[in-house]
Amino acid sequence: MSDRIIQTVTPRQLRREFNGVGLTFLVVFALAVGAAFGYQRLVPLLEPYYQTVDRQAAEAGIRIAVTLIVMLLPFQAYATIKKMKTGRFFGRCQGEWRDILELVLIGLALNLLLTFIVGILSLVLSWSNIQFTSSQLILQGKLPAVILNVIQTAVVFPFCEEFIFRGVCLRSFGRMGNYFAIFASSLLFSLMHGNLINILPSFFLGAFLAVVTMRFNSILPAVIIHIAINLQTVALQLVPVQYSWVIGLSCVIIYALALIALIRRRHKRIIVRREANPWILIQQFFLSWAIVITLIVYGVLNILTLKL
Repeated sequence: MSDRIIQTVTPRQLRREFNGVGLTFLVVFALAVGAAFGYQRLVPLLEPYYQTVDRQAAEAGIRIAVTLIVMLLPFQAYATIKKMKTGRFFGRCQGEWRDILELVLIGLALNLLLTFIVGILSLVLSWSNIQFTSSQLILQGKLPAVILNVIQTAVVFPFCEEFIFRGVCLRSFGRMGNYFAIFASSLLFSLMHGNLINILPSFFLGAFLAVVTMRFNSILPAVIIHIAINLQTVALQLVPVQYSWVIGLSCVIIYALALIALIRRRHKRIIVRREANPWILIQQFFLSWAIVITLIVYGVLNILTLKL
């Protein structure tokens, strides 16, 4: 959206646009809560079925199906109302695959750095008896259950999150200004991860993926990078303590390759155009009632991860 068009949009119209996104997130939250309570009601009815199959695998399959429905359908409906052609989210990338590979390496290095910082911060806070609950990937049980859990973490979540944040949100906010779109989509992305200590790292990862999406005019590179990052997280959990040196060696290799990629890309700058005053947009963003409620709801969920 150009400056000329922005000047014709009233604050009320901006808030209406933001409220639409906020309401969609609240619908996702309501559906997730409803699905959780609904499943608890269905468990007694499913017990005979669970006795004949691998229960962990069955529950993992149900989680994948519910995740796809709860996360994708509300935002697909919002995109349809706003006449967004979601098929264009996956349009032809404006770049080469070598560029994507270099950005994958940079993303992995960034994720390792942020994970290290979070680890140090968690250690420091633990000295004051402040800890955070975190969702651990289920890697126990029979192989089908483990595979489905890995698929959910490393494939389903990245696809859904990129569709929502770098697809619907980034394009919706991008009509008003790219700087603002990066900030708003990354802020929402960081809060949706449900862990207070991961808010800041998730924000930086979200901003990185948003810029990549703008660079290639497609969410496919961001999906690939996101999958690689989540696979890296899974791999870190799989490595036994006695082989921790493998993690150190892999970190050195990834940092070295990422540094080479950064040097190669020093002349390939990503231009992020500033189409409107981002401060005005941010002000109206935080004055939108649905956005405020969304931030409060998901912020409380993050705070609940705090253990004193």
